[in-house]
Amino acid sequence: MYSHSVLKFLSTLFSALVFLTALLVLLGWHFDIEILKRPLPGTVAMNPATAIAFITSALSFLLLKRNNISSVSGITGILFAVITFLIGSVKLTGIISGTDVLIDSTLYHDKLLIEFSNQPANRMAPNTAFCFVLVAVGLLTFKTSSHRKILLPQYFALTVALVAWLSVLGYLYDVKEFYGVLHYIPMAIHTALCFLFMALSLLICYPDKGFVSEFNTPFAGSLIARMLIPAAVLVPVLLGFIRLYGYRTGLFSTELGVALLVLFITIIFLVLIWYNTRLLNRRDAAKLSFEQRLSESNEKFLKLFYNSPAAMAITELLSGKFLEVNEAYMHLTGYTQREIIGKTSIDLGLISVEYREQIRTKVLEMKSVRNIEIVIINSKKEPVPVLLAVDIIRIGKNDCMLSSLLDITGIKRAEREIKELNRELEKNIRNLEEANKELDSFSYSVSHDLRAPLRAIYGYCGILLGDFGAKVDSEMKRLLEIVSENAKKMGRLIDDLLAFSRLSKKEIVRKDIDMNEIVKNVIDEIRSQYRESNAEWKISDLTPALADPSLIKQVWLNLVSNAVKYSRHRSNPEIEIGCRRQNDEIIYFIRDNGVGFDMRYAGKLFGVFQRLHGADEFEGTGVGLAIVKRIITRHKGTVWAEAKEGEGSSFYFSLNAESPAGQNQI
Repeated sequence: MYSHSVLKFLSTLFSALVFLTALLVLLGWHFDIEILKRPLPGTVAMNPATAIAFITSALSFLLLKRNNISSVSGITGILFAVITFLIGSVKLTGIISGTDVLIDSTLYHDKLLIEFSNQPANRMAPNTAFCFVLVAVGLLTFKTSSHRKILLPQYFALTVALVAWLSVLGYLYDVKEFYGVLHYIPMAIHTALCFLFMALSLLICYPDKGFVSEFNTPFAGSLIARMLIPAAVLVPVLLGFIRLYGYRTGLFSTELGVALLVLFITIIFLVLIWYNTRLLNRRDAAKLSFEQRLSESNEKFLKLFYNSPAAMAITELLSGKFLEVNEAYMHLTGYTQREIIGKTSIDLGLISVEYREQIRTKVLEMKSVRNIEIVIINSKKEPVPVLLAVDIIRIGKNDCMLSSLLDITGIKRAEREIKELNRELEKNIRNLEEANKELDSFSYSVSHDLRAPLRAIYGYCGILLGDFGAKVDSEMKRLLEIVSENAKKMGRLIDDLLAFSRLSKKEIVRKDIDMNEIVKNVIDEIRSQYRESNAEWKISDLTPALADPSLIKQVWLNLVSNAVKYSRHRSNPEIEIGCRRQNDEIIYFIRDNGVGFDMRYAGKLFGVFQRLHGADEFEGTGVGLAIVKRIITRHKGTVWAEAKEGEGSSFYFSLNAESPAGQNQI
């Protein structure tokens, strides 16, 4: 199958060649250039009137092809076609009637009188005039969009092509009867070629119309015709010329020439038949393979269509009538297949007319739509929310819509439940905010209202012991000291609780911190607090971290003080501090050889007021490790401990090697 654009370009090219050839002939007559008047020496020259008619016919074709007949260019093209018709018909009428019409002897009259000394003046040949009439009629009728009406100019063009081809054969085989009519001047060789080009221009200008369209389809018949017709025209002509040339030059006898002609024609057409057979077999094999794949694809589509959990339907694009539905669609709508097929969604009352037209318009514009939420009314007149997707598919020669509907009733119910939960959550958040406000108020009371009486108790105990110490007995003195110590302990507990509660509000400000420097400062503070400790310190080089310096210092203060506190009763206390990198985390640790603890109770370590040793053994409020856990958790890290009773303990905490975005607050 040839491209329509290529064939239309060739039609323009052929008509342009005709125009150029005729123009050169006129130049030849004007300047007496023999090769332009006659390309073959000793043959007849193209008549000037013939050249004029070719120019008008070529211009007519070029103008009519590109423009509407109602435009100025189209009207001009029609006028050129009429001029061509007049030239041909006047000359042909004069020949038939026997009158001498001078239409072909007006230009260059003196030069036309005697072309050769033994010949009459150069005049337009009868077959040339006949062809111009047919070409002109073809030009006047080919500008039509009707498939049938284009047949007339194509038949005229085919007749012109046959007359011209006969003339070419006459020149090729030196048979004057093919290119001359009786005693009249014969048709010139380049006149015959120009008629061939004009005929081809008319034939291939509309390759999809008329009988020419039969040769320009993708089907096997057109394919064979496109290959065999050129061979059927050119091969016998070429072989016949070779046979005639051989006979005239004495290369072989008449019998041998005929035998060779038949042999070569047979061989060439056998090769062509073999080639076409091979080509058709391949096309048929490809077609069969395609049909098999198409059948498999259709089978898969049908399985997918009928077994799909989504409701699917096929409807005609224009009418909207249902062609096919699957089980899920019938289950969704509540209608049977018999009730659905042949009806429309409007007939069944599934959706309104306006809404269906909106969807159809959107499908026509975009060719497909996705995730449109609509509500359909099922057979029980209940609204069903669905998610709709539509694609345009081709079934035969009709455009259809493939619709997929997903029941989102459960999703909508879940959305409502989520909205309700969100409302409850917002309510709980408000309650929590109120509770936090109350907790803040309580913290204020603790920090002010409770501290005042504790200071009073502690102060009065000091006054009693200082001013009346000599007047009270030893038992009373011991009791006053106990009251004073418990007041101090209660103050420390309040301080720790306030520090723990403030951790939730403190914003984390991450910085590059030198962990070695922080640990060194912490150890110096602890040594000043526990002067009696003679612990041996083993401190490895610590990896820097990106964290809040003040909070991490508090972590080390609590962990180091615990290590010193719980190992100070050893004769040779040892404390080791180090770190290691694991994946994207840095794990820091502190080990001591103190009293340790039972791992069965490790889960209580980091809770508020959770202590594994009595207050009479080791001082403390039970809040320090809870503060450690709160700080590390806010840094998106973890904290844990390992120990063995009587053999010491190890505490670990991890920090991210890099601080993820958005982790400054919890």
